[in-house]
Amino acid sequence: MERMRQEATRGYGRLGDVLEGLKDADDRKRSGLKGLAEIDVVKTRVETACNALREVGSWERKVKDCEQMVHAGNLSEALGQLQGLKGVLDAFRMLPEFARKSEQLNQLQEQLLFSARRRARSALEKNSAEELRACSEVFHGMQRQEEAVSIANSVLLELCERAWSSQGARDAKLSPGDVAAVAAAAQATFQALTQALEERWPLLQALEASASEDSPPALVAATVKAALAALAAKLLDIIGDGKSGAQVDEATANQRASMAVGLLGVYVDGFARLQQLSAMQQAWPQVCAATHEAEALPWPLLREVVRFVLLRPMEDDAAALAPQGLAQSSRPSEAVLAAESNATRLLQMPSTWSRRLESQGAAQLAVPWLACVDEANAAYWRQWEKLVGIFDNTLKHRSAEAANSGASGFDSAFLQEVMQLHSVLHDNLQQKFTTFQADVMQQVGQLRFDGEPSAFGMVLKEKMKDPQWPSQLGIPSESSLRSAADFIEGSASSGVLPAAAAALSRVENQVREVVCRCCAEPVMRILKDYPEMPEWNLQSDEIAHGPLQCITLVPEHLFSLMPQLEKSQEGSELQWLPAILEASVDVVVDKVMKIRELTAAGASQLAVDLEYLRKVPDALGSTGGADGAAGRLKDLLETVEYLALQQRRKKECMAQGVTYVEETRTTVPARNRTAERPLRLAMGLS
Repeated sequence: MERMRQEATRGYGRLGDVLEGLKDADDRKRSGLKGLAEIDVVKTRVETACNALREVGSWERKVKDCEQMVHAGNLSEALGQLQGLKGVLDAFRMLPEFARKSEQLNQLQEQLLFSARRRARSALEKNSAEELRACSEVFHGMQRQEEAVSIANSVLLELCERAWSSQGARDAKLSPGDVAAVAAAAQATFQALTQALEERWPLLQALEASASEDSPPALVAATVKAALAALAAKLLDIIGDGKSGAQVDEATANQRASMAVGLLGVYVDGFARLQQLSAMQQAWPQVCAATHEAEALPWPLLREVVRFVLLRPMEDDAAALAPQGLAQSSRPSEAVLAAESNATRLLQMPSTWSRRLESQGAAQLAVPWLACVDEANAAYWRQWEKLVGIFDNTLKHRSAEAANSGASGFDSAFLQEVMQLHSVLHDNLQQKFTTFQADVMQQVGQLRFDGEPSAFGMVLKEKMKDPQWPSQLGIPSESSLRSAADFIEGSASSGVLPAAAAALSRVENQVREVVCRCCAEPVMRILKDYPEMPEWNLQSDEIAHGPLQCITLVPEHLFSLMPQLEKSQEGSELQWLPAILEASVDVVVDKVMKIRELTAAGASQLAVDLEYLRKVPDALGSTGGADGAAGRLKDLLETVEYLALQQRRKKECMAQGVTYVEETRTTVPARNRTAERPLRLAMGLS
């Protein structure tokens, strides 16, 4: 064992010697490699210096040769010579002449670029494809591809500018004669752009040296977008941002409508002609794509088109058919029938509106069209509020007369007229509006899928890929545009034409309120003195055995309404009765809250009255449930009984000299909390 330990120790010692020897060898090798690297650096410097010495004499000659090539128009040879000089320039990096020679090289580059720009522009004007190709090689060889786009833009923009100016359009305040001139100038600009692309397509191909089958010609797309952006800028100087126009005089509106129609036709036709060019087969998707720098179809122009081509004609149709005020010799029923007839005509117009849009070649505006239909019809139904206001004012006038004369304030003939208006809205027009919605859906489908997508439609589709496009367009409103887009995409839960449907329902509810108020008005007259009845102040322990006479008149009036309700269509009493009872209960609660003082005997009388009224809805066959009129009266009755009990307990505690503490009430209906406060005050429990 001792021998093995000694052998292991000697082995470790020999291994350490070997490792130390390897370390020394590695250090010597690393030192040798470092020396070789330093030798290589020195060698490179020597070779560079030798090259510089060899090129000292030839540099000036090569520079002069390059200048002569540029002046002679040999652009390809000059480019090659320039690239050779760039390679030689590194040889002078360690010499004092480096800065001067670098400046010479930069001057040569500028001379070559200047010459290439000038010759490229001249070649475009002279239709010289060969010379353009040489210029394009220079631009790409010098990594200045944007020069080709700039030159093409300048030439085509100049042609478009001439076409615009040739029509005498003025970028100043419009006069009636300018409308046709502006449309003609825009049309001439499109024609000039189309003709230039058609005639100069081989030249643009030569200038677009990097284009291939897999790479759409970006130069052509950029040039066309620049020309369209310049046209848009001129139009925007005339039409503005398109956000104003809702409140303009008739003459201005007609002028702007004519211009919008004219420009819409120009753009639809112009885009179609551009797309058909062979030069645009690959580039058209790039032209359609919206960017922050340039847009083929600017938003302000679209706003003008949507407002004056789509929305305003619909608004004019709706305004012409809006309900009119009552003539002195006509009855309300006649005005209702006339309004129904006009509404029926309006609800038959979706096909007319869609054909109008198709005839103008802008069927792809289906989403804004749907939004405009919604807004225009919503505005139309809001006009019905004026007709409802006539009935409402009549009811207020008769109520005031009844209050002064002491009459009941009930007019069965007037009630019949208001119910006729409600029947027209709820039954006739609601059914026709449902058919109208289906018709609109059909027209939208035809507008969206009628034939192949047009060039105008492709541009519009690209613009609507922006999630914020409804706020960008904003006409007729951002909310209606979003609702229309969501419906077409199938993500809307509100259905088609939500604004119009809501406006129609709102008018119907307003008429319903007038009917209910008309029926509840006699209840108000019957109970006008109810808060001041002497029974509330009686100092007696007797319990009331029957309702007050005025309370018994309330169900008599409600029962008298039943024959008139039954004259309406089947089931109408179930439609009207809950609402009329609710309105009557509102009157009762209001009168109860106005009682200023309520003794124990008075509270007993009030409880008897409420118990009597609570049974009326059941007697009339109402099925309002816990939330109906009977449920509300039951909750109010429980509140009165609870407060009456607390009033007696407080009186007993005071007689016994004991501190009164109110019992905890398990449940307090939220709807009776408002009525509980004045009752507490009347009973001295505040």
